[in-house]
Amino acid sequence: MQPEEQPQEVQIVQHLDTSPLAALEYTYNWDPERFIFDFKSLTPQFGPGGQPTTVVVTHKAVTLTPWLAKTLVAQLGKAVKEYEKKFGTITQSEAQLKAMRDMKAAQTSTPRQADWKPSYMG
Repeated sequence: MQPEEQPQEVQIVQHLDTSPLAALEYTYNWDPERFIFDFKSLTPQFGPGGQPTTVVVTHKAVTLTPWLAKTLVAQLGKAVKEYEKKFGTITQSEAQLKAMRDMKAAQTSTPRQADWKPSYMG
């Protein structure tokens, strides 16, 4: 007769990141194993006289399996439809549209150097 096996205790450690992030930008990348979403926030720090002295860039990266990314897209689509049904169509503000036009004009008027590469953390 074999002795009864005692169930092993498993310690669960939960890390709660309590610092909120109001993401105004994001980037994403993927490979065969995962999708990576990098949410970014820019927070200016002001010095004497109210002049900005520093900009703090905060990143929060979320890595998802391809299946979880697909289910997230489906849930976001459903949530946006419900939101628009209740509050109306989501559109960009005039200020956002103007900023996009200005950025596009600046990009086309400034030639890039041949060796320029985008920065993932930027």
